[in-house]
Amino acid sequence: MNIIFVKWGTKYPSEDVNILYSSLKKYCDYDFYCYTDDSTGIDSNINIIDIPSKPALKVWWNKLPMFNKDFPLHGKTIFFDLDVYIRHNPFPLIETSDWSKLTLIDCRPWKDIINTDGNYSTRYDVTMNSTVITWDADNPEIHKMWDHFNGSQKDYFLRKYKGIDRFIQHEGFSYELFSTELIQSYKYQLEDDYMNNPIVTFEEVDYGRSDIKTWIEDDKENLRRKHAVSGS
Repeated sequence: MNIIFVKWGTKYPSEDVNILYSSLKKYCDYDFYCYTDDSTGIDSNINIIDIPSKPALKVWWNKLPMFNKDFPLHGKTIFFDLDVYIRHNPFPLIETSDWSKLTLIDCRPWKDIINTDGNYSTRYDVTMNSTVITWDADNPEIHKMWDHFNGSQKDYFLRKYKGIDRFIQHEGFSYELFSTELIQSYKYQLEDDYMNNPIVTFEEVDYGRSDIKTWIEDDKENLRRKHAVSGS
């Protein structure tokens, strides 16, 4: 099993990669990779895959090359965005994926996006989110996404879509959705009963903000106290 992160540019420091690695490693014995343009400071236990200079992609678009048939991964693969916080073991839910298909986060509960006629608004016109993805890296059906993107219409797709979520959904690629119990959004869904969600995502929030880091540390302390009381 592979676990991969993508780090491009300077938005996320190597510390975020290492913290995420440490928080996942204690629950599994999988191989870890980081697809990056700068491996400085990344834990030596994480295998580095260099982002090539061509094709020159920015920010979230660097997720798409993971679906290239020539990408140096094989078999079952799990991707995590760097702006996630692992509260407890996510793998019992993640490992129920249908590995023959692409599986992504169901983001419908995060936002009030469904109109009265059942259609999605222009702003929130996707039902899934690529914060966590699972797939079989050897599956030719998965490779079709990269082939479709990296052809004569690539520049058009880069202009048309703000990220790979809209590209995948609106270009008609099939996918499955994780259980909504897997992840909760700090911005859109965080509620008092979030305690059962193993992952919190900080999508569309500045993950480096001091109040976010304070919230995470407070939550870690609350979890430690809870476990101490329960004896688990």
